Amino acid sequence: MIRPAVISDIEAIYLLGEQLHANYRKTNDLMALFRLSTYHFWVAVSNEEIVGFLSAVSLSDHMDLLDLFVSEAYRKMGYGGLLLQACKEKATEEQLDVFLEVAKENTPALSLYEKNGFHVISTRKDYYEGQDGFLMKWRWNDET
Repeated sequence: MIRPAVISDIEAIYLLGEQLHANYRKTNDLMALFRLSTYHFWVAVSNEEIVGFLSAVSLSDHMDLLDLFVSEAYRKMGYGGLLLQACKEKATEEQLDVFLEVAKENTPALSLYEKNGFHVISTRKDYYEGQDGFLMKWRWNDET
């Protein structure tokens, strides 16, 4: 099940985020971000346990997908796609294209994003500690 995150989900999001990168808690003040109407959080829930999350921010002319993470034990079960769908529905509601960055070598993520309608629009050299990254875009009104 996918649902919008609530304040009581913050600790679970931090624990998952720390699997994404070790300093996630230090670099993300989720309590402050939850108070801002432009930030959006969704969680994937299995058996009442939060197993994934997606965070995004709406800007004046687009939405940035900030983080998408699914616990390793729950990957390849459709949660990533469902989280992306929730994000895309919000972007469509706001009539905003969605942008994200992903490491060029992260083929599982690239596959997920491409399967969900994102397209590489540019390469960012040495974006991830010596590794190239792709800037990807999903168009809210693209009918292809």
